[in-house]
Amino acid sequence: MKYRKKPVVIEAVRITHAWFDAPHPNPLHPVGLMMNPLTRTVEVKTLEGVMTAEIGDWIITGIKGERYPCKPDIFAATYEPVYGEDHMLGQFEAKNHLDDKEFSDGGYVKGMGLQINWQDGPLGHDNTRLAPNGAFVETVIAAAKQRIEFYQEAHNGKFKCRENAIAITKLTEALFWLNKRTQDRENRNVEGTTAT
Repeated sequence: MKYRKKPVVIEAVRITHAWFDAPHPNPLHPVGLMMNPLTRTVEVKTLEGVMTAEIGDWIITGIKGERYPCKPDIFAATYEPVYGEDHMLGQFEAKNHLDDKEFSDGGYVKGMGLQINWQDGPLGHDNTRLAPNGAFVETVIAAAKQRIEFYQEAHNGKFKCRENAIAITKLTEALFWLNKRTQDRENRNVEGTTAT
């Protein structure tokens, strides 16, 4: 007899190089994992014993809180993202455009109370720099961060909580890494161009 896996929503996080490059204590990985910075692996306590996960692997938290690693090809064949099932995550439509050379060429995101038109094409640099014609990811992240910071302070901190603080930390970290990427590109004189 054949069986089909029941549709169960799980939590999952992917191991990246940033797990090992971030300052300690590492804010990027779930609590309770043992990281080995020398081998850049993660030990996961599973119901079957300790298993080792590598960069690129996924760590899944099951319906009873159990954790186990999963290789990326198995994960991709078994799971797909769930959007709109969180109580506060509304439905949205997103479209990313590419030019004829497969470079990013703008796009949009729209949903209830949300309309973002992304920067369309490179800006150039130095004397040839153009004015932006759309939003940057950094601006959207900074706007979301500002809103959560507002929640932390509004009504004399009535809605202040650890989860908001963690979200602010993660968004601040995202801005840090995106700024580092921009600085690296500026140092190589390729910022504002399609060169890599």
